[in-house]
Amino acid sequence: MGVLVAGIAKYFHESDLLEKEKFDFEFFMIWLLPPIIFEVYHAVGRARMGAFSLATSLQAGFNMNVQAFLANIHPTAFFAFVGTFASTFVVGGLVYYAGQLGLCYPLGL
Repeated sequence: MGVLVAGIAKYFHESDLLEKEKFDFEFFMIWLLPPIIFEVYHAVGRARMGAFSLATSLQAGFNMNVQAFLANIHPTAFFAFVGTFASTFVVGGLVYYAGQLGLCYPLGL
């Protein structure tokens, strides 16, 4: 979505819009990162949905089953490295191609 909006703004020469839509580190650190880390679920009254209840869980990522995690560490590490390696070339290729099309700063090989 961001690439689409940036492309439209660049096409219509809206440099003011592109200047305003910069990455805000403080907003990311305060508002976007904590929900990712703590995976917060708020209780909504005493509502229950099937077998699951909505409960506040501030430490969901820290209360994992360590034995199950360690039993699956090899496939997890394999896919983490392979996925990162593949993603590097896919994203790099897309950025290079976008630069050659004039959508962003052109990179050289």
